[in-house]
Amino acid sequence: MNTSHKNILTSIAITGFLATSSQADTIVQWGADGGDTEIVTSGNADSSSTSTSYTAGNTITEPVDYYGGYDGSQTPLFNGSMEFERKLEVRDSVDGDYFGIAFNTGTASVNRPAGPESATRTAMFVWETANMINGGGEGKTITNFSSQSRLRNGGASDEDGRIRYLVEESGQFYISEEFELTAVDHPFNDVSVDPTSLSWFNYTPFSGDTIATETIGATDVSESLTFKDVSAVGLWTESRDSTTQFTGVFTRNFQVIAVSDPSDFRIVNIERIVVPGVGMEADTLSVSVRWNSSASKTYGVFASSDLADFSNELEDTWPGATGETTTSYTEQGLPIDTVRRFYRITDTTAP
Repeated sequence: MNTSHKNILTSIAITGFLATSSQADTIVQWGADGGDTEIVTSGNADSSSTSTSYTAGNTITEPVDYYGGYDGSQTPLFNGSMEFERKLEVRDSVDGDYFGIAFNTGTASVNRPAGPESATRTAMFVWETANMINGGGEGKTITNFSSQSRLRNGGASDEDGRIRYLVEESGQFYISEEFELTAVDHPFNDVSVDPTSLSWFNYTPFSGDTIATETIGATDVSESLTFKDVSAVGLWTESRDSTTQFTGVFTRNFQVIAVSDPSDFRIVNIERIVVPGVGMEADTLSVSVRWNSSASKTYGVFASSDLADFSNELEDTWPGATGETTTSYTEQGLPIDTVRRFYRITDTTAP
């Protein structure tokens, strides 16, 4: 064993390391861009009647013969409430299975006053942290909302409708500006937007036993939102049909994307270990790198001697440690006289 090398290493450090920011995570995915025809495989999957009062922690979906091929990349369960009590519909369609509420604006009942004087129908659908994937919104910033929604096609030429997006931050719900849905031929309207580009308003969800009420603020409060560490996201829908027709908004794709905050994705420790040589073999150096991580992610580990060339890929799909908040990787067999070594960690989780 060469002790002179050990003495050198006590005075010379591995002087640099680097972690890149995380790639985007999908935290909510219902359906698919262009439609998923395998959500409902036979007939329909209606839920029991949904509530007119929003209660955190509830779910309104009942996946009986619903998302039978669920593999963890979708978010089939969600919460919600609406103006008048109706069933959530999940429908089989060649254009992509969809969910929504069909309101009858012409037939009066206890929970459904007849139109046209009360023909506008609204509903909200919310994915809370427990129903999200990839760790939800904790430690992340939302960067994109996308959806494909259409009017029910009740047959009225004057049917109209719109959608908005929802977010809950620090216990307060907010609702975005609205997006009008095309009435002619009732196509799926494709929206994909950065939430920071929108106007947002305070929102109080539905509350009430028979005819629920909600509150949408009049003041733009966008500057107070960070879209970080959100506890819920969702879709708000409204439609109107001034004739005695059904009306509603149906959605075949809803997706929310978030990016891990750079401050939460970093190398937290680096340790040098001298490995004694055996017999006539020289001592070698091992370096263990530890970073903040998630068990649901994989990581790439890259090394460089000069901070310019990180083409030395040590691992491309190193798994995040299960049950831990950090993960480590050890590079072995480095020459004992290594003076500089830089490391880059990247998020390589498949979308």
